[in-house]
Amino acid sequence: MSRLWGLLGLALLACAAVPVWAQAPVQATGLVSVEVTPESGRALARKALLTGNPDLAARIAAQLVQANPGDVGAWLLLTAGLERSGHPDQALDAGRKAYALATTEPQRFEAAYLVAEALSVADKPVQAKLWLLRADGHSPGPQQSAVLHDAFNKLDARTPLKFSMTFAGGPTDNVNGGSLHDSFNFGPFTIPIARALPGWSLSTSAQLSYRIIAKPDRTAQLYATLRQRNVWLSPRAHDLQPEAHNADYLYNSLDLGGGTSWVSSPALAFSLDARAGRRWLGGGVQSDQQRLVFGTTKALARNRLAHLDLTAEATQIPGVSRANSLRLAADASLSQPLKAGTIRFDLGLTQLGAAAPGIAYRAVSAGLDWQPGKPILGLDIEFFLQAELRDYWKSIGFRPDAQLETGVMARFPNAAAFGFVPTVTLSASRTFSEIVVHDTANIGVAFGLSSSF
Repeated sequence: MSRLWGLLGLALLACAAVPVWAQAPVQATGLVSVEVTPESGRALARKALLTGNPDLAARIAAQLVQANPGDVGAWLLLTAGLERSGHPDQALDAGRKAYALATTEPQRFEAAYLVAEALSVADKPVQAKLWLLRADGHSPGPQQSAVLHDAFNKLDARTPLKFSMTFAGGPTDNVNGGSLHDSFNFGPFTIPIARALPGWSLSTSAQLSYRIIAKPDRTAQLYATLRQRNVWLSPRAHDLQPEAHNADYLYNSLDLGGGTSWVSSPALAFSLDARAGRRWLGGGVQSDQQRLVFGTTKALARNRLAHLDLTAEATQIPGVSRANSLRLAADASLSQPLKAGTIRFDLGLTQLGAAAPGIAYRAVSAGLDWQPGKPILGLDIEFFLQAELRDYWKSIGFRPDAQLETGVMARFPNAAAFGFVPTVTLSASRTFSEIVVHDTANIGVAFGLSSSF
């Protein structure tokens, strides 16, 4: 089996020399009798590895750990020597022992990396990826993390099953999507409506996918996506609406689907995605939904990239047939590299058809996204601005709603650990509407963790 790892392990081992205490050595056959100090013995084993003699390195390292079971550097050398001389199962035992004995982050990083390497050679790519995630939690810097990411991607190509998760949560002054108003007048009647409630929210998304086609010019996969949003109302929210409970705003969704993408030429690619799912709100079924998205991406001159998505989405509301809807949308974007980073322009057209006048609308939207070319204070920054005009055309006598949203997202690549990168998003939105239930505002901060592999 071809090696995935290159010479990184050899370079890492050159720094492993800090001893710790352990319990028992790994026994190896054909030991070489050498009369050397531990330091010179480790140097000999490293030289044997670097000169292509892993069997000799393993025998030297085995003698070192037999003499001193607490020599972490010798355990690391034994792991590498056993794996590269064709004994991955024995290498796993030695690598796990080195990880258990390690007392410093560099030692743990090296041990986890070598265990992942042995698992890869033993044709256990899923377990190897888990150990790479563990190694990332001990990574000494971005350069080592980048190597881990590359190794993870190569393993990903061998494993059809993939799992990813994201987390985001923080304070917001409108956890329920409520209005700025508490009522509206209908003739002589005053009708109460849901008012914006402040609090905290936590959103979690998990996806499990299985690749069924993996070719240079085409891929296809099946997937399941589960999302959950928990809400904690603030004391002020309970003052505004005493009958409100956190569980009223618990949101869950489950989608099952599949997608495929293919390349028709070096500059043109297509994708097709179909999914169906259900949404729950407050413990009850909120809606069923089916979506079909066709996409195409075109590479243009001067490194520009154009993308187009065509979407059809049907939604059914249990027991309220008038609220059932069909949404058709076309969303286009153009990315342009600049000296100061990358800028993207978005344009969208949407029509949502429904029998209920307060649901059907037509909309046009525009957006601007800018990512600076270099980190700012060590952070990857992204600024965004979006605007939309939405016309509820069946609600006669009302002007179109105007929606604005802006914000900034910061990623902390230097704080990545165990395959996750921390993020912070600050956003503000405002919808100006003559229909009071749509007249909303929201300011929020979201702290998140996104998969970095």
